[in-house]
Amino acid sequence: MLDRLIHDLKFGLKMLFKHRGFTATALLTLALCIGGNSAIFSVVHSILLRPLPFEEPDRIVSMFNAYPGVGVDRGSNSKPDWVQRREATDIFEEVAMYADGSYFSGEAGSPIKIDALQVNPSYFAVLRIQPILGRPFAEADGTKESERVAILSHKLWETMFASDPNVVGKTISLSNHSHTIVGVLEKEQHLVGGSLSGTDLILPFRWGPKDLSLDNLHNNNHPMVARLAPGATLAQAQGKVDAINAANTEASPYKALLEEANYHTQVHFTHELMVQDIRRSIVLLQFGVLFVLLIGCVNVANLMLVRSNVRLKEMAIRLSLGASRIRLSSQLFTESLLISILGGAAGLLLGWVSLQALNTFGVEDLPRGETVSMDLEVLGFTLAVSVLAGFLSGFLPVLNIWRTNLNQIMHEESRSTSSGKSTLFVRNAFIVSQVALAFVLLIASGFLALSFKKILEVDPGFSSDKVLVVRLNLPYQLYGEAKDRNQFNDRILEELRALPGVQYASVTTSTPFGGVDNSSALEIEGAERNSDNLVPVPNRNAVGIDYFDALRIPLLDGRLFDATDTWDTNRVAIVDEEFIQRNLPGRNPIGMRMTNDLGEDDPEYWTIVGVVGSIHHHSLTETRGEGFAYYPYAQLPWNQPDYIIRAQGDPEALRDSVRQAFLNVDDRLPITYMLTLNSIVDNSLVGRRTPLLLISVFSGLAIILALIGIYSVLAYVVSQRTKEIGIRMAIGANPIRILLLFLNRGAILLLLGLGLGLAASLFLNRFLQDLLFEVNISQPGIYLTSALAMGIIGLLACLIPSWRATRVHPMEALRHE
Repeated sequence: MLDRLIHDLKFGLKMLFKHRGFTATALLTLALCIGGNSAIFSVVHSILLRPLPFEEPDRIVSMFNAYPGVGVDRGSNSKPDWVQRREATDIFEEVAMYADGSYFSGEAGSPIKIDALQVNPSYFAVLRIQPILGRPFAEADGTKESERVAILSHKLWETMFASDPNVVGKTISLSNHSHTIVGVLEKEQHLVGGSLSGTDLILPFRWGPKDLSLDNLHNNNHPMVARLAPGATLAQAQGKVDAINAANTEASPYKALLEEANYHTQVHFTHELMVQDIRRSIVLLQFGVLFVLLIGCVNVANLMLVRSNVRLKEMAIRLSLGASRIRLSSQLFTESLLISILGGAAGLLLGWVSLQALNTFGVEDLPRGETVSMDLEVLGFTLAVSVLAGFLSGFLPVLNIWRTNLNQIMHEESRSTSSGKSTLFVRNAFIVSQVALAFVLLIASGFLALSFKKILEVDPGFSSDKVLVVRLNLPYQLYGEAKDRNQFNDRILEELRALPGVQYASVTTSTPFGGVDNSSALEIEGAERNSDNLVPVPNRNAVGIDYFDALRIPLLDGRLFDATDTWDTNRVAIVDEEFIQRNLPGRNPIGMRMTNDLGEDDPEYWTIVGVVGSIHHHSLTETRGEGFAYYPYAQLPWNQPDYIIRAQGDPEALRDSVRQAFLNVDDRLPITYMLTLNSIVDNSLVGRRTPLLLISVFSGLAIILALIGIYSVLAYVVSQRTKEIGIRMAIGANPIRILLLFLNRGAILLLLGLGLGLAASLFLNRFLQDLLFEVNISQPGIYLTSALAMGIIGLLACLIPSWRATRVHPMEALRHE
């Protein structure tokens, strides 16, 4: 048995080497298809299928509070939530909250930015991770009275402490506070809420009784992660949290408001929550590349079928010499598997190269995108795909051997071994299916392209050109008082505005598309509730003078903030057009007052002094919701400001001078990041742009393979009918009639494929609708345009072999006699 297999392998390699043109075509086709599948499966496996890198990851859940009645579909959690949910030990083994932050370290004049993840001490029990040096945080580390401690990432341990094995017990200065190092994380330690590339160290929250008071129950600030108790289910966790919320709402003085807002908490598996926004796009890509694989297998099967027809006389001779059909079939399958395995090996190499190239499409920026890699599962998938491709490619040639009367072949001329009607029908059916699959992909990419075009046409309400955004963290240790933050802000804006090339400089607490979200419920004095009788919960942003000019957000009524709006003057606010339409339709808002102190005996009021245009703040595809309420930064100075700098020319040219300006004001503070606003907006489109680019690449490859299939079938038919064509030409047939004879045959296959593809698209595109923006799958334009493009390219593929048929010389007929 082994000797026979070795013999088949040797003979198969010999035949493949003998027919190098066929082998090269088949290998290239399979390498492209298998390479694309291995690359995309690496993405699918790493992002969707691979569990989180923690012990028993299927027990890790995340929670967030929602107030959909007032436009907050996903919020954070409050500190009292953490206390109460930890007490549900029958459902949760442990619960923790976390938050990203940044600090500064190093010498004045050359500050180092330290990215930190703040957590409860229980965080380590939730994820079941342990430092490789030292210890995790103890419960006492999370209290206000405790010593300041820190756990280093492996990278920071290597770079700042030269991998000192005695680092535990030493100190690190963070924003002028000394922290004792109690541990070091292992290399490439994954975290929820951070990763090795974005987290330099971990710090504990230091909370006191006031922080955990029920008065802060809806002061939502942090994400929450928990580990389910053994045997507890997601449904039980949801029910327990619902019961806790119901009891709290019943006892709350804001019960009516919470019920109006439909307050509730959602509990999800953490992995599912991470990928839910991109799952459909990733699955679409996998199906798209599988379509390409099917087309490639059909192409190779067609090539194999042609070879088997050409080799029928050889098979007949071997049969007459005593070989069995099983033996002949085994040989053909061996050759097919050899091609597929070699193609799989080349595809795996091509897939690895493609995987590196995928980063240029933005894959790394997708959730869990940094984990995308090839592993044993991907290797196994590639091997399985290769074997399947070999089986699919070799099945029909083997079937052809069993269905053909090989004994009759011995009595016929070798050139009479052309395809029978059934074989030709199968090959034509292959071409129709190839065209249909390619057409489906082309239509899908067309809809995605149109959707992306619609997104790009959305007016965000502001201008991102020539704008540089600088994010800074003002640590409470240095800028704990409002007056300190205002003094810093005044000094840095003075420096920035004096720089050559700066047109405007301002400050904000929430840059559009910057990932910072803040909203707050408010009451408008003298105004009725909106049509849903709900309290407004607009987005909240503190901005400086020139902010609206810097982003070119138009003033529609009243005035903008100016130098008279200071900490010591009356509180003022500006609202946007969406806010007016939802909450004060038909009314003049100028002079009206509003407050965030709902239910307070002596609330602080803010007087509306202006109305500006509405903007898209989170994404170009968002609905603007409750609108915006803007406050003067001088009256609401936060500790994590963004500085908006509009340049007269290229904003990139200002980087060095802007960095020096910040050092001039306080050389201890590192810049968190410095990006153009264009790049920030562009990054928000990754989740839509990446699937579009990839599906376009695969649809293009599918079209090429389908057209190669059409060409190969017609070219083979022409070669098989050379005798007939020569005779026709010898007796005076018009070359145009010969051209149309074969062109019509190709056109019929093309039309059948387009019709089948159209029917499939009408069914499958229902699953595409959720990925589209302002595009309906019933719109005929994409179908017609795709059909026209596919038809023109397909006819060109038909034209080449058809034209070659007209070039057959009458003497060819004599050579076929």
